[in-house]
Amino acid sequence: MQRNYLFIFAMALGVITCSSCEVPVEIEGDSKIVVQSYFSNTQDLIVYVTESNLRTSTSYPIYIENAAVTVFSGETNEFLTGLTLVRNNGQSFYQTVGFQPEIETLYLLNVEVPGYQPVTATNSIPKPSSLEAVFNDSSTFNGVGMQHVSMDVAISIEDPAGHENYYHILFYQELIDSTIDADGLVSSDIIYLDSDGEIFIESKTKAIDIKQLQNHPSFLIMDKQFDGQKFIIDFDVQFEFDPEIYTRGNLLIEMRTVSKEYYEHYLNLIPKPGQNPLSPSVIDDNIINGAGVFAGYSFKSIRL
Repeated sequence: MQRNYLFIFAMALGVITCSSCEVPVEIEGDSKIVVQSYFSNTQDLIVYVTESNLRTSTSYPIYIENAAVTVFSGETNEFLTGLTLVRNNGQSFYQTVGFQPEIETLYLLNVEVPGYQPVTATNSIPKPSSLEAVFNDSSTFNGVGMQHVSMDVAISIEDPAGHENYYHILFYQELIDSTIDADGLVSSDIIYLDSDGEIFIESKTKAIDIKQLQNHPSFLIMDKQFDGQKFIIDFDVQFEFDPEIYTRGNLLIEMRTVSKEYYEHYLNLIPKPGQNPLSPSVIDDNIINGAGVFAGYSFKSIRL
C-alpha cells in the first residue's frame, strides 16, 4: 500500500530526535514533566507528556496518562480546546479533535499533572516562505547489480525581510517495491531513505552557515546572512539501491519555516566540538515548570 509522504514528513520529529519522543534533557532534581510538541497548521495538535525520572535507569519514556492538557489563546487567555488521550503502538499522547492551529496565531499550552505544578508554554506557527528546486542527476551500476545515484540539487528560498527567520530542510528518497499477486493485481509499498546510513547529503554552499543534524539528512538555517534576499543552496545527494527489488521514486524535499524555539531546540541536539555524542545535552526549551519543547512550524514541499 502506498503511504502518504506528507504524513511521513509530519512524523519527522520522531525520526530526527530520538525514539519514542524522548530527547536528551539534563534535569535537576528527581523528576520533571517533559512536554514535546511540534505543531503545524495541517494537522491536529499532538502533545507527548512524559516524566523524566533520574531515580530509574530506564531509557524508555514514562508516559503520563492522567494529565489535563488544554490550549488557550496566547493573546487573550481565552480557552480554545482540550486534548484527548490516545494510545497507539505502545505510546501515549494527547491530541485535539477537529482543531488545527492557525498560522501566526499565538497559543498557550497548559498541562496539569497531579503532584506537579502546572506546566505551560507559548508558541506560534510562522508564515511559510517560498520554495523552488531544480536538479541534475546521473546513475551508474556499482558492484553486483547495485545502482548508484548521484544528484546535484539546488533549492531557492525567498526570505521575508525585516525579522529573523529560521528554516529546517529535510530530504527523503522514495524507493518503490511493487508486487503482482495471483490475480495479476499490482500493489506497491514505498520505503524512504531518510538516514545518513541510507542516503548521503552534503551542502556545497559555504557562503552561509548551515547546520546538519546528526544521523539524518536535514539542515538548520537562519537568515542572519541573507535577510530579505532570495538565496540558493546547492546539495550533493547520493544513494544506492537494488533495481531488481526497487524502482526509484521521487526525492522529497520539505522546507519548514520554524519558530525560534524550534530552531534552538534542534540546534542543541547537534553535538558541540569535542563533546561526546552519547552524553546528555542541556536543551534550551520554552517550557515553564517542566522541560521539552512546544514549537510551531509551517512547511512547503517539492517532489523531484
